Amino acid sequence: MLEKDCKSTVDTVQKVSDLSHAVQQKATDVSAVSEEQAASAEEIAAASHTLSELAQQLKQGVAKFRL
Repeated sequence: MLEKDCKSTVDTVQKVSDLSHAVQQKATDVSAVSEEQAASAEEIAAASHTLSELAQQLKQGVAKFRL
């Protein structure tokens, strides 16, 4: 009986350990995706700023041709 209880406890501890490793890996994956998303957001912000500057230049260029 004691041997069976010990084996059951060891099996349960192993399952918890395996689950902990899986959760840790998923957390690492989420962190990596978050970093990629932040980098993409920075690129979009930079592109938006550049587009805004180009729009301003275009507006100034078009204003030269108005009568």
